[in-house]
Amino acid sequence: ELAQITVLANSMRATNPVTEWWALDELVQAGSRPNDLARITGLSPSTLKNRMTLADLDGRIFEGLARGDVPPVIAMAAARLPREVQDRLGERFAETGMLRKRDIEAVATMTDGAALEGADETGATDDIAAELRALAVRAVAFGMTESEWRTLAVDAFTSARAQQE
Repeated sequence: ELAQITVLANSMRATNPVTEWWALDELVQAGSRPNDLARITGLSPSTLKNRMTLADLDGRIFEGLARGDVPPVIAMAAARLPREVQDRLGERFAETGMLRKRDIEAVATMTDGAALEGADETGATDDIAAELRALAVRAVAFGMTESEWRTLAVDAFTSARAQQE
């Protein structure tokens, strides 16, 4: 009941993503399913899924979010990134005490360079895969969902293949 009240109270005012995540996690641990959560909280399934991504967030960034040092929008963007990128962001946050959108972009750019480094002509498929991974990191950092990214990637691939034929 306390978890339900917390989620409802947060939805009535400016949300606190940490307490909201905690409350949602409590509901999940108590056996609530996604449909139950949507009914109980009034939040859409996509909003619920978005909030629950905080479970995958690097611990240092999560602590910064809890303290108010990391803006919620930045924490949510970081939570959607691969673990190795989050680790770099966590290191940057630990060093500087802050995390901004440009930090996410910079780490994504560093990841691009690392992914493409050492590629040779015989590894053209590897090059493309590395570029797609790097672009995916950037897309997520800019707020694109994984589903939107996949749709765009498939469309681009289909278009490129049609041009080759």
